[in-house]
Amino acid sequence: MTTTPSKHYSPHRARQEKLAVHRLRTPGKRAAAIQTLPGTANLHGLTPTEWLADTLEKLPAWPNSRIDELLPFAPEDIEALLKKCG
Repeated sequence: MTTTPSKHYSPHRARQEKLAVHRLRTPGKRAAAIQTLPGTANLHGLTPTEWLADTLEKLPAWPNSRIDELLPFAPEDIEALLKKCG
């Protein structure tokens, strides 16, 4: 005798499955974003290892409201963006 899966919709089960899939994707997206930072530093003329060491040194005391200033852009690019934004 074989059993067939239940045809009843379970919102709780559907939510659990959705959360499980989301948990699997999130670490990969974070890793991909982090892995692009040294390449971005290199493209902007910065030495990736020096940029990373400097950023890791500043990060513990850096205010969250200014976290974007630690991104690996050349100083001229940051100044241009700041002028453009306001």
